[in-house]
Amino acid sequence: MPNETTKSIHELLDEQDALEKLRLAMDKRKATVTDEREWREIDALVKRACDPQCAFDRQHNDLLFKLAIEPHVVSGYWRLREWWHRFIHHH
Repeated sequence: MPNETTKSIHELLDEQDALEKLRLAMDKRKATVTDEREWREIDALVKRACDPQCAFDRQHNDLLFKLAIEPHVVSGYWRLREWWHRFIHHH
């Protein structure tokens, strides 16, 4: 009997496709970044989304990815909420 944590080829290909789309979106976003500070902020958001260290980041990791890759689709409310969380928790 196979291990329950073993993924099928189909699941692995789906994950690979999702990661490739993420890489392409990050490359597109990186092309629009004009300064190093902005790129560090984007990198920090992606790191928090990929390896959340607190409940807020675990709950809103999709928001963190959107803020990093497509900030124009995130509402001002969520930007302010993430900023406030980062300010309080020193992310």
